[in-house]
Amino acid sequence: AKGLLAVTGASLPDGSFILNLLAIVAGSLILLQGRSWSEEIGMVLLGVWVLVTGLLSLVNIDIQSAGLILNLVAIAAGALILVRK
Repeated sequence: AKGLLAVTGASLPDGSFILNLLAIVAGSLILLQGRSWSEEIGMVLLGVWVLVTGLLSLVNIDIQSAGLILNLVAIAAGALILVRK
């Protein structure tokens, strides 16, 4: 949704808050899906990435190198999901 809004130039009132809240919910649901973490490590990393991205944006905490760490987690999640398929 965030990418679609950026591409179309559309905006939502309180859209940032809503999207961050959705990210937190989505990340939590991915982590709670009940599958073995060792089998679905890519999805676990994706869940962590979505959850942490939403939380950091929502509470506005500035953690040094958070962007770099989240980018590395995203790359690892994407690669592991692709390898699994």
